[in-house]
Amino acid sequence: MPMRKSTRVLILLAVLPLAVASPAEVGLVGSTHAFTPKHEQKCLGQHKGEKPTIKELQRLLLAHAKWLEDPLAPAGERANLCDADLRGAKLRGADLDRAYLHGANLEKADLREATLTDTHLYGANLHHATLSGADLSGADLRSADLSNARLRDATLYEAILYRAYLNEADLRGVNLERADLSGTNLEKADL
Repeated sequence: MPMRKSTRVLILLAVLPLAVASPAEVGLVGSTHAFTPKHEQKCLGQHKGEKPTIKELQRLLLAHAKWLEDPLAPAGERANLCDADLRGAKLRGADLDRAYLHGANLEKADLREATLTDTHLYGANLHHATLSGADLSGADLRSADLSNARLRDATLYEAILYRAYLNEADLRGVNLERADLSGTNLEKADL
């Protein structure tokens, strides 16, 4: 039986938002409610395995700030530093809200007072990183290495720390309310 015109229009209107939405908005990539498990997502960042220059990092942070203001802004772009080499990066006070940092090497990075809310840090290396006063509310830190990290007075409200390594981490004054600590290694952590 042929489909009536009004039925075809309704189907088109139901599918249209999926066609124009970004993969994250539909729940396919980077969403906390993703259909694809994050550990199966591939890194599509342009700095995969590389250390971005200071100039590249500044440009990326500026574009990310514009994206945070208006996701449709032509000069805006969500920061994607998945699998990037950010060892020792100076990111104090940076706004990396909802950025892609899964698998990134942030060893000894300075992230004091940074905004990392809902940031994708799955499997990231934050060994010896300084995150004092940082806001990691809702951040995905599954399997992340935060051993020896300084998190004093940080906010980890509703953060996902499933199987994360927090051994010997400084957690004094940290807000862990509603955080998922299932399987987390807290050996010798300073609580």
